[in-house]
Amino acid sequence: FKRGGGTVGGHDGYVQFDGVNDFLTVAYSPFLNSEEFTLVVACKNSDSSGVQPVITSTNASSVGYSFAINRGSSVGRFQWEGTGPTNTLNSDSSVSVQHNKHIFAVTMEDTNAPADAESDKVTFYVDGVPAETTSTDFAPNTSVSFDIGKDASNYFQGAIFEIAFYNRVLTADELEQVEGYLAR
Repeated sequence: FKRGGGTVGGHDGYVQFDGVNDFLTVAYSPFLNSEEFTLVVACKNSDSSGVQPVITSTNASSVGYSFAINRGSSVGRFQWEGTGPTNTLNSDSSVSVQHNKHIFAVTMEDTNAPADAESDKVTFYVDGVPAETTSTDFAPNTSVSFDIGKDASNYFQGAIFEIAFYNRVLTADELEQVEGYLAR
């Protein structure tokens, strides 16, 4: 990890971000940008406005993916871009503004593997419950770092307890086990 602009504080098993200039960067790795993956994040947001970026892995053309909490509409949001326009999945349940830890998970399944990125299935979960599923196209980021706590213009304010990334789609049982562990 490489620290960004501010001093990211760690407290009792989590990392605190100030929403001003704190972020972490992980150097580009194909492992974090595969055609198929499962991303699980346990976090707690402490700001009541704006977009709160948790994970960003997009290049200059916005190809890749990001996860944020959209405070304006009180939902978790997973966004990605492939060969077409930007796609978004939102949680259908309200994400409390403060004081609540939530576990968000995304599975990106390449249903036409290994042929191309034209037939993918994305499922977004909030606290173990599928919030939305769609079929889409997805192209992974092929060159840029994996940022935690920021996107191009916003910073996350709150705590990130854990991030788990798997370069495959977890089964329902595996995902339940990971979410159970993170819920403690």
